[in-house]
Amino acid sequence: FSQAMNVGFYGDNLTRRNGQVSALLSSTEAVVAFRRLSGDTAAEDYRGKLEEAYKLHLNAEAHDAYAVPETTGVALDQLASAEALVKPIQEETLKELLKQIKNPHEGPSLAVFNTQGYDRREPVSMMITLGGDERVTAVTDGNGKAVPYEITSVQGTTSQTTAVLCFVADMPAYSHQLYTLQTETGKQTVTLRDISSQGNTVMGNGYTLVLNGQGEIQELATDGGAKIISSVGADGGLYYTGNFYDLDSISNGSMYRSSGKVSRIWEGDVSTRIVTEGTIENQTY
Repeated sequence: FSQAMNVGFYGDNLTRRNGQVSALLSSTEAVVAFRRLSGDTAAEDYRGKLEEAYKLHLNAEAHDAYAVPETTGVALDQLASAEALVKPIQEETLKELLKQIKNPHEGPSLAVFNTQGYDRREPVSMMITLGGDERVTAVTDGNGKAVPYEITSVQGTTSQTTAVLCFVADMPAYSHQLYTLQTETGKQTVTLRDISSQGNTVMGNGYTLVLNGQGEIQELATDGGAKIISSVGADGGLYYTGNFYDLDSISNGSMYRSSGKVSRIWEGDVSTRIVTEGTIENQTY
């Protein structure tokens, strides 16, 4: 018997995808139930497709093994197949549910669903489409109260802008909430923090970031003193691949190490993003 260990670059990637697909399955199952409970008799019976997707997801789990290139590829393919089955179900179900929601507000509105059985207050990220000369100035909830928001990326042409909007949603259990966008004429932009002139220590909004001579993260701590990353060791954001059970693999240096150089930092009202760039096994990430 060998314990399942999702460690290193491959394990990190597999764990992330497992979490994404698991969340997709859970939320899709919930909105399908919402649609049924709403009295929509035309709703398709998706049980067969959801069961097939769940089986693919379970097969992708690391059973009595650790993640290596040969097995990770197979597992990622299974997760992709599960995602391909479920995403259309979720999109179709949400589209039909939206038809039953009355919008009392003027202007574009976004419907957010809480598919969990507990109250949630957390960031929500979604793609929005604006005019080429249009920008978001506020996001308000169903009571007209402004909520924190930020635009995290922008792409577009002179006639249309596609942006990723992130805002804080406050949701009771098993509920939906309408959020209204307020816009005005102007170009939508994203602002980056200039770190080129700050040397190896970046004093950010609520945090301190220390870089080593290569521009890699050496330490990341909150203003309160809590260390998020305490060193550049194995638990400090470095990525490894190799056989963790083979001491020769470790001692002869056949394992790969990279933490990536900090390339940019963006600070918003909802989140702070520290972006790193580097290579693992000659692959850029």
